[in-house]
Amino acid sequence: MPLTKHYHPAPWRCRQDRRLRRYLQREIVPHHPYYRERFRELGITPARIHSVADLQRIPGLITQKRDIVGRDRDFVLQPELGSLLRADPAHLLAAAVRARGRSAALREFLEREYRPVVYTLTTGRSSARTAFVFTRFDLDGFVAKAARGIFSMLEIPRDSIGVSVFPVALHLAHVFSVEGARAVPSAVLPLLGLTTEQRIAAIETLKPFVLFGVTSYVERLVALAAAEGKDFSSISRVVVGGEGMTEAQRQRIVAALCAAGAKDPVVVGSYGFTEARLAMLECLEGAREGTPVGYHCDPDLAIIETVRIKENTDGAVMEAVPCVPGEEGEVLFTPLSGHGTVVLRWRTRDVAILTDEPCPACGSGAPRILPPIRRRSSDMLKNVRGTLVDFDDVARLFANEPAVRAWQITIGNDGSRDTLVAALALDDGADVAETLRGLQRAFKMCTEVTLDEILVEPYEALILELGTDAELKERRIVDER
Repeated sequence: MPLTKHYHPAPWRCRQDRRLRRYLQREIVPHHPYYRERFRELGITPARIHSVADLQRIPGLITQKRDIVGRDRDFVLQPELGSLLRADPAHLLAAAVRARGRSAALREFLEREYRPVVYTLTTGRSSARTAFVFTRFDLDGFVAKAARGIFSMLEIPRDSIGVSVFPVALHLAHVFSVEGARAVPSAVLPLLGLTTEQRIAAIETLKPFVLFGVTSYVERLVALAAAEGKDFSSISRVVVGGEGMTEAQRQRIVAALCAAGAKDPVVVGSYGFTEARLAMLECLEGAREGTPVGYHCDPDLAIIETVRIKENTDGAVMEAVPCVPGEEGEVLFTPLSGHGTVVLRWRTRDVAILTDEPCPACGSGAPRILPPIRRRSSDMLKNVRGTLVDFDDVARLFANEPAVRAWQITIGNDGSRDTLVAALALDDGADVAETLRGLQRAFKMCTEVTLDEILVEPYEALILELGTDAELKERRIVDER
């Protein structure tokens, strides 16, 4: 039975308030260089914050990318014996007792709790990539707890095998699926450093129950396996992350798995980001029924907010008004435990609706983030011919077209005007002329600008251009200006 079924709104709200107070008073303000100074600048103390509602009244604690870029170390908890003694003397005393008074043993205990052991990197521009670190305390604590909840929700049998085809060890999804699995009676094997053909062969040999990977790559992997007549009959669950998943993509993955011998496979999306250091899974029952009902959030691990933000001309947050039920707003994230890198009220720039109404598919009373989750990122907003185009809308347009297997948009300039060229790989049975006409019309309606050209390319050639097999994220939008 999924762990989330035990949650009911009133109790988890009270637990969040208690956990938040404790976390701010015993960990964040005493040991976090950035927030210790930030609290001082705002003229507040952690004792002022008794509840999540109190936290929501302080827009100055909203953290953005520009706050952390170039100062990763300032966001890592860095305790000293003096600050530990003042903030949580009972904890330090217990550590000293376990160390039997030996200073070396005490230092080893503290290092185990606070020394970074696993690193992840954000996937933005190389100049803005930021390291987020985990300690052994984190891996044994909130990562393990989250993994146990996820494996329970996915109904993964004991002693079964999982396989991860996430790209590199610095990717949050890889760390979460592989490190988190150490807390459950199921091994997750990372297939790093292998070609796609080698991964397919490994999956045939290992016969995993669950497959983890980036949405577009998993779609390619299972389609290739089906086309080659490979045996993927062992796979019952697929968990995708690293990018969004449309219903068209889910259906294609399910169809390919069934063609490769799988019986009633369920494909589940996830919502996560490096700054959170954890991920939230789509409801299994909703995915099984083909009615997406949102991503379940464990309220004991984090506070999820949706707010309406007002900024000044410099981009600083002046006001953040909590959304009313059913209202769409920007998603903010605050962890309730953990050492390593910590951010409070992290501004994801994702836009969604948050609800704590019981899940219509599984009955959980835990908070849910409802799809679709829209990106409001400067990387996806581009001025083309004087029109501000949201390429997140463009991505959904192409991903939802059943005839399109892969796509890429190139933005250029011919010296007099901006140019837009779409490269597509289509299904073998697609009506090419009709598909291109439909996409041209839909693109114009979606963006108010016109594509200069649509090129139809072989699937394998376009996959190389996208970097599907090798990159952290596919190169969907290429701006050459």
